[in-house]
Amino acid sequence: MGRFRVAVVSDINANIYALNSFLSFIDSGDIKIDYIFNLGNFTQRGPHPCEVFDVVMNDDRFINILGPSEYSILGKNNDSKSINDSNLHQDWIVDKLGDKRINKLKNLSTSKVLEILGQKILLVHTDNLKGLDWESRLLVSIMDKYRTEQLENNEVFSFDYIFCGNTNTQDLDVFTHPLSFPSRTLTVVNPGDLGCLINNLSSFTIIDFEDNKADISFKRVTFDLDNLIKDMYDNNVPNKEDILYSSYKIKNVDRILRSKDFLRDHVKNQGNMSIELLDLHNHDTEFFEKIVSLVSEKSKYFEFSCWEDNISLIDEIKNYIDCDIRKKEYYNDRFQLYCKGKISKDIINLIKSNSLDNNGNLKWCSISLSDSLDKSSTKFHLSNHDLKYQLFNLDEKDVECIISLINDENLHYKIY
Repeated sequence: MGRFRVAVVSDINANIYALNSFLSFIDSGDIKIDYIFNLGNFTQRGPHPCEVFDVVMNDDRFINILGPSEYSILGKNNDSKSINDSNLHQDWIVDKLGDKRINKLKNLSTSKVLEILGQKILLVHTDNLKGLDWESRLLVSIMDKYRTEQLENNEVFSFDYIFCGNTNTQDLDVFTHPLSFPSRTLTVVNPGDLGCLINNLSSFTIIDFEDNKADISFKRVTFDLDNLIKDMYDNNVPNKEDILYSSYKIKNVDRILRSKDFLRDHVKNQGNMSIELLDLHNHDTEFFEKIVSLVSEKSKYFEFSCWEDNISLIDEIKNYIDCDIRKKEYYNDRFQLYCKGKISKDIINLIKSNSLDNNGNLKWCSISLSDSLDKSSTKFHLSNHDLKYQLFNLDEKDVECIISLINDENLHYKIY
């Protein structure tokens, strides 16, 4: 019947280095690739939205569908600009792509049905239900549960292969229709994640269709991560530190910036710093005490907050110092008490020695230190909601000192 070869990619994530590495791999081999199935999520979370778009939309081998990233862009383009920081990255992508590219996106669908050598194929990204037709919605909802539930739907088994972008893992599962005769099978393939690194590699899938069979092989390639980081900063990509952490597992990118000469221009030696505790049950009490000691030297006032029914914490403070106490509604008629006063040695010792419980959790709702009564002068804030240290208006010496204290794998920091 013939032979046909395809490559399947997903989640390029505006990473031109990963895309070029993939193209070099398939173009340098002896086997000709007839088509490339792109399962979406190719325009966001990276520094090269236009470069990636232009390749996948103009190379005739690519068959593209929309992922959640593209679908959200189409919705975003019809709305007014956001002033929410969490949407700044998407605003930046929309501006970079421009109207002409976004109009081309509108011609893509969120799923596509193909037939190759008599094999019926569905391309879809399982994160996205909105905009799918009824059959695709059904398929996706079932696929989201296929690990625990048997597939018995005739529409699902009308396909021979489903290629779905979903997670960064490479998966292949084969299902047999329990009632069909002769036996009817469905092969579901997740090609991996091209644009982000897993074990220092990006991943994709090659399928060699021949007659009624398909040889499926998972592939991985490297790409230039250092230059990707450089481009993130050179292009001033919004939320870049969070993207590098969540997508590339780079916990403290500042250490990389400081270690490489060509990245050192992007080092921030002063400003604000957030330090996130990744495991809330593994709080380094020694680090906590050192941070409090450092910040208290430049602070004159403290503020503690607790729930109004936890008056024992307020009484504990009163044993050390007279302070101003006020009550403020938090939400749904639940109130917090705020205790504010001047810092003393006794207060600092109390914070250092008696603010964490036996599990390392903050006993107070929050602790703040400042150098004046003006809230804008806050130097330090820690909340028991997420145990994220927030440090403000740090000079170069402060930053160097704090970085030297961060030697715990449980701490993720960024300077802004």
